Parts: sequence; structure tokens; C-alpha cells
Amino acid sequence: MKSKSVSHQKQEFLSEREVQELGLASRRTLQAWRLLGRGPRYIKVRRSVRYRRADIEEWLAAQTVTPAAESQGARVAR
Repeated sequence: MKSKSVSHQKQEFLSEREVQELGLASRRTLQAWRLLGRGPRYIKVRRSVRYRRADIEEWLAAQTVTPAAESQGARVAR
């Protein structure tokens, strides 16, 4: 009998400090985002907070902004 697991793939979990080292945001900003219900998804077990690398990447992709000039094919004068 196989044991049940959340995922068949090995997941990488990051601490606040590790997310900060990626250059995403400071630890204080991550803490504020959690209080405000913003930012990347996270996992909290007791007092420990961890972020899945996949959730960080997904959140970053959702933050991608295409400037209106580029999305409409307009030329920008330089």
C-alpha cells in the first residue's frame, strides 16, 4: 500500500529570510502582506511560516504587468 502524499514531486519550502534573499520583499513586507491578506500563499504550522517555491513563482507570474502601449502594439517615442 502506498502512503498518501500531498504531491509526488519534491516540494521546496522557503523561510521568510530565504524569500527575502531572492529579492522579492523584506521580511517585514512579507509579514505585512500576510496580515493584509496579500502576497504569495504561505503555510503556517504553529509559529513557523514557509513559502512553497512554486507558490512564489506563481504569485510573481500573476504580478506581471503589460504596459498598455505594448499590449496595443503602439510605438513609444524615444
